[in-house]
Amino acid sequence: MWSGISQARTFDQWHSSINSTDLFYLIDNLFKNRYIVGAATVSNTANNEVNGHAYSVLGAYEVTTDNGTTVKLIRYFNPWHVEVWKTNPWGDNSANWTNYTKSQVPYLNGNDGIVFSTVEDYHDNFGVTNWAEIQDDYDISFIDIAFNNNDSLPHGFEVNFTYFGNVGHDLYIFNDESDGRLLLGCPAPVSISSFIVTFQNGTVYRGSGSTVKIANATPGVYKAKFNMQKNQNFVNTFTLTAYAQYGKVNFIPPANNVVIDYQKKQCPNACNLQGSCNSYDGTCRCYFGVII
Repeated sequence: MWSGISQARTFDQWHSSINSTDLFYLIDNLFKNRYIVGAATVSNTANNEVNGHAYSVLGAYEVTTDNGTTVKLIRYFNPWHVEVWKTNPWGDNSANWTNYTKSQVPYLNGNDGIVFSTVEDYHDNFGVTNWAEIQDDYDISFIDIAFNNNDSLPHGFEVNFTYFGNVGHDLYIFNDESDGRLLLGCPAPVSISSFIVTFQNGTVYRGSGSTVKIANATPGVYKAKFNMQKNQNFVNTFTLTAYAQYGKVNFIPPANNVVIDYQKKQCPNACNLQGSCNSYDGTCRCYFGVII
């Protein structure tokens, strides 16, 4: 049983040195062993997905079409929660998705970042497949949180959750762009700081990058508190995810109530109409050189 990030061996398979069929069976075997799998596009190569970006790989599937042809598909996930390859022959709205083909895979239609493509397209659109020899027997819980501020300054959030499990197992709380058990932070459209999780008895667990590890987690109520900053304008949501080694996490209250922008402050006299209000620290940005 894997018990810590430092014990996880990670590996790379560059697509330039493997054909698509062998790549499919490699990925299939990785999932049979319950390893964590990712992929990355190459920044200087034009392709149908985001250049220079990391994706999660979710599975390898052999699908039989209505006419009896077998197609090898890879299922992967863009952690930005968007699907950018609109002409993908196996995109959500493709005619290839019949009732019969849908019944063979975990198909879901929606701009959720989860994509199927043929292994040949996956081979060509990505430069490398990565994996860690971590047997993925963790229970996963997550919550999507709206990011509604209109500026790029940090804003504060609080999210409460309850951990149901047995004492003595690890719990990871991490944010958005990567599996926190494998990658401690990654350049992304959002960034996180001042990340702490507080247990109901007052014990504080501090984050490393976008991840808080709670070793030997005790069942009970926790509060995650952190600052989130937009790095790119298109961002309007992020995801807080929990991996419980044994047990479940219930994020409370519901998604539309969990955001508490506790650092949002009002500026005095509305900046006298001569500047814009910095809601992070309550100061004014000047339009004309002075603030009265």
